[in-house]
Amino acid sequence: MRLNNFQDFGTWVLGADAVTKHPHTKCNAQKSRAFAQSVHPNKWGVVYGSGSLEGISVSDRVSVGGYVIPDQQFGVAKKTLAALDGFKIDGVMGLAFPASSSRDITSFMENLIHGKGDHFLPLPVASFHLQRGHTTGGEMCVGCIDDSMFKGKLNYLPVKETELWQVQCDGMVIGNTLIKGTKMLAAFDTGSALVKVPTLVAQHLVKHLPGSSKLRSDRTITMPCNSHSMGPFGFSFGGQTYKIPARSAFSPMIDFKNSEGESMAILGESFLKTVYSVFNYSKHGQASVGIAPLRDHVS
Repeated sequence: MRLNNFQDFGTWVLGADAVTKHPHTKCNAQKSRAFAQSVHPNKWGVVYGSGSLEGISVSDRVSVGGYVIPDQQFGVAKKTLAALDGFKIDGVMGLAFPASSSRDITSFMENLIHGKGDHFLPLPVASFHLQRGHTTGGEMCVGCIDDSMFKGKLNYLPVKETELWQVQCDGMVIGNTLIKGTKMLAAFDTGSALVKVPTLVAQHLVKHLPGSSKLRSDRTITMPCNSHSMGPFGFSFGGQTYKIPARSAFSPMIDFKNSEGESMAILGESFLKTVYSVFNYSKHGQASVGIAPLRDHVS
């Protein structure tokens, strides 16, 4: 079975009995000689902003980019998300750490790093170039870093908590000014489309954006989309600023918290499409995220 998956935190595919409006490739146990399911399979569930999923845990032979795990565990979903049904994807391949797994399932990448695959992984990394403004394109590099995609050196940021790819953000920048009160934790998330910031950060930000509204009762704000009125806009990490287009989508609607109850930002595709990102599971013994500006010819 050949399935089209996108990268996020958890790992699941659509089951054969999942009802979908559009054609999808589904996990069919009858077509696999390596498929395994216990007599009393573990059940799982996951909640997204667009809905929830549930299913059972199974194992099967999984191959990505020539790397193979013969007995990779993952979830088989009994139903699909309405928001997902319009996309040409059949599931999700997780990049998260074991601590984020509700069933202590080791991810495909972690299994490769621990030597459980058929081939040795040169580097303990998954690297990304996400294409802007296109439905196809982009690149995921398993166990490698594509130097042709970015300029300068990668800025490696230590992961604060090995549950999410969560790092310290210096704050938000307008022009050349670091906005006071916007220092925060931020999680890089290839599975999110938007940039989402804590409510308090949004409140400090709008003070510096002419024409922006205050936080309303529905926990939303409006701000100008004209990049000329806003000036260069971005996030600062490790003393370096990474700019994003003013048209990129922001949401201050929900305060995401880590396992310690700290509010944090979620940096999804709107940010990740402006940089080359490297998710390093063990750089000098510590997980980290490396980011660098894209080369001029890369869009």
